[in-house]
Amino acid sequence: MILLTSDENILSWRIEMESSAIEGMIRDHTEAVEKGNFSMPTCCCHQCHKKVDGYKLHECRKRQLRVFHNDIIKVFITFLLRWKCPLCQSTFTEYPSFILPHKRFVLFDMCRLSQQYIESETANYRDTVKCNGSEIGYIDPVSGLCERFLSHSTLYRFIEYLANLCLSFRVSTFSISSRKYRTSTRKLTLIQAVFAIKNILKNFISPDFGTYSF
Repeated sequence: MILLTSDENILSWRIEMESSAIEGMIRDHTEAVEKGNFSMPTCCCHQCHKKVDGYKLHECRKRQLRVFHNDIIKVFITFLLRWKCPLCQSTFTEYPSFILPHKRFVLFDMCRLSQQYIESETANYRDTVKCNGSEIGYIDPVSGLCERFLSHSTLYRFIEYLANLCLSFRVSTFSISSRKYRTSTRKLTLIQAVFAIKNILKNFISPDFGTYSF
């Protein structure tokens, strides 16, 4: 469920979704692809930017996804569809609403963890990547054992990635705690990440996450 409030406080835009709901979305998408119950993209070609009447299915490849579930990280296998444009012969990948390009963690968890860090006055990276004080472990899908734990640098990269989705933004109506940055460049990155999160939460049902401009 997405909870939206006034633009006066962008940090009050937050995502509230149980891990079971996210896992259900992944299962539904996976089953739909396996059964062939999917639709052809209606967007313009990503390369020639022309409207195409009919794309051709070029490839269906597996994609590993990671979902936070309390103090563990579950691993799921789903599929991504790649389409071919009949006009320019280029191919592009179609991403479900819960997946971002080049990221194995689901979109909702990336936004939630990043926002949790940014909006807190005192939380640091190491504290934020813990669940009730306990480290969050990766569960191996084969052995079922926890062999490693979530690193604070992963959260740092989440924020960097989200910030890069934001090309421009309005004058901020909120302030970032000075504890969160040492340089003006890092402060700008945090602000851009917040605006990207806001836009994602407004448009999360769209399968095409390009570069956002506000």
